Amino acid sequence: MIRLINAYDIDYASYIRNENYTVRECLQAEKIIKQQPTIDAEPVRHAYWIRQGIYRGDDTSGFIEWVYRCSDCGNEALMNNMCLIVLTGYCPHCGAKMDAERKEE
Repeated sequence: MIRLINAYDIDYASYIRNENYTVRECLQAEKIIKQQPTIDAEPVRHAYWIRQGIYRGDDTSGFIEWVYRCSDCGNEALMNNMCLIVLTGYCPHCGAKMDAERKEE
């Protein structure tokens, strides 16, 4: 089973001096790592971008605006400063990794 720790809490410089480690230094490093408290982590969620057309306008005139929504949280993808949709590898709202298989809708 994996055990997650916060590696930033370990002061590596205090016991690692060079590349020629002694057995004692390795055992000391192992002891320090094992003493670190575990951290809470969420499992990785997997999702995909859903392309959705939204009609903007009234009964006589209008246009379809295409948006992309996260299949996990339903929030829209972000736009950059040029009003272009940015489809990233992760949802900026819920953190889901965008690598899931698309479902037929």
